[in-house]
Amino acid sequence: MANNYELSLQIDPSELAVISAAGMNITLAKPVGGAAPNVIWQSFDPFENNTVSWTEQYGIYAATSSVEHGATISKLSTFSPAEGGSTYTFLPNAVFSPGVATSDIPLTSYRIDNAMPASKYRALTFGLTQPAVINGVPGGFNALNADMVLSQAYDTLTPFTVVYVWLQANFASETMISQINTSYTKVTFGGTVTNVSLKFNSASGTFVQL
Repeated sequence: MANNYELSLQIDPSELAVISAAGMNITLAKPVGGAAPNVIWQSFDPFENNTVSWTEQYGIYAATSSVEHGATISKLSTFSPAEGGSTYTFLPNAVFSPGVATSDIPLTSYRIDNAMPASKYRALTFGLTQPAVINGVPGGFNALNADMVLSQAYDTLTPFTVVYVWLQANFASETMISQINTSYTKVTFGGTVTNVSLKFNSASGTFVQL
């Protein structure tokens, strides 16, 4: 059974006034494959008391978007929910095949085979997606990462129960980033850690443990 997680983020009213005036959003990202995050998972307006909840449930997507800083992902084909430990083939007709359980893939990973002919697309962008509930409002399966995969090659994607959180005014959800260009807080979920509460600290410019 998939674990449920919740992240609570508090901001004092006086700090919130400054943050809002600056046009800054609360921003979340999650790493895939052990690398630093390269896509903004969630970006939303801040309130005094914010709650983000999600389940370790994933989907997959395909896009023609270039993997570059500031590019917005336009998911052209999707499949959700996806089963861990399975291979999904992206077919020449631009749809994903049903997952096939694959013995050499861990149950926590997802493999995508790019069978789109090079004569059509030499490479495509693939990644995982995951939904979340932001301040009580359910959201769709947003992209977590973006990997360019050549025709007839494959990509194995392993999500982590780690969340990066920070404030920024530049990018919306599902925007690619080369790095996080500000101070951030890294929160590790998993095991007995299913609920974490943080509060914005103006001295550090980050969310800190309550």
